[in-house]
Amino acid sequence: MNRLLYVLAAFVVINLIFSVIPFIMPRAPPELITPYMLWVNALVLLFLVLPSMVGNFSSIQSSEN
Repeated sequence: MNRLLYVLAAFVVINLIFSVIPFIMPRAPPELITPYMLWVNALVLLFLVLPSMVGNFSSIQSSEN
């Protein structure tokens, strides 16, 4: 549940930051800003979807030796 709240908060904060950029730099074209916004949103989405734990591969390595 905490992870979902972090992701929702990150989406809100990140998109607010990217929506303020045109007001700070009005000459910046949206074609320049949009890919960065989409990339950061994709990273946050991957943080939600991918598992936080990885497998323990030390047992596999010890059996090969």
